[in-house]
Amino acid sequence: MRAVRFHEYGGTDVLRVDDIERPTPGPEEVLLEVEAAAVNPVDTYFRIGDYEPGELPWIPGSDCAGTVAATGERVATVTEGDRAFATGLGNWLQGTCAEYVTVPESHLARLPDGVSAEAGAAVALVGVTAWQTLVDACSLEPAERALIHGGSGGVGHVAVQLAAANGAQVTTTASPAYHNQLADLGADD
Repeated sequence: MRAVRFHEYGGTDVLRVDDIERPTPGPEEVLLEVEAAAVNPVDTYFRIGDYEPGELPWIPGSDCAGTVAATGERVATVTEGDRAFATGLGNWLQGTCAEYVTVPESHLARLPDGVSAEAGAAVALVGVTAWQTLVDACSLEPAERALIHGGSGGVGHVAVQLAAANGAQVTTTASPAYHNQLADLGADD
């Protein structure tokens, strides 16, 4: 299979396409045939060496979406042929910029019908980040007020929608050019 990898730290010139062996899923892993992979700022930090991934060469990429090609014997949430999206890769696990990737079952979910692979890959990390902030860390309850700085950014626009869907009063900061869009997403102020 083909995979984008870096063998040393540096600029984009260290990225290259390599032919490597297709991975095999472990007992609690899923082999996903990648249809779309997202690029996030954290991928740059790993590539330039600000964060150290596992042993080089390394496949970057945190998020992807595609079709389940195989599952480990203990996987229960998806089966071969299911569409799924994943996040949390590319740091201590090889990343998503490849034709196939092994994903721990805990790092993926079924991709809903009608959602494109591109949309699934794009929302994975920002969606988890917004959820962890609003629900896990802040325990946001309906009718509470949520202040979301940078509502027009990747995490921000998902956080606005999650908070509004939860019944919160949403105040956000953003450039005036984004005010109407954020109101459409559920921002009150």
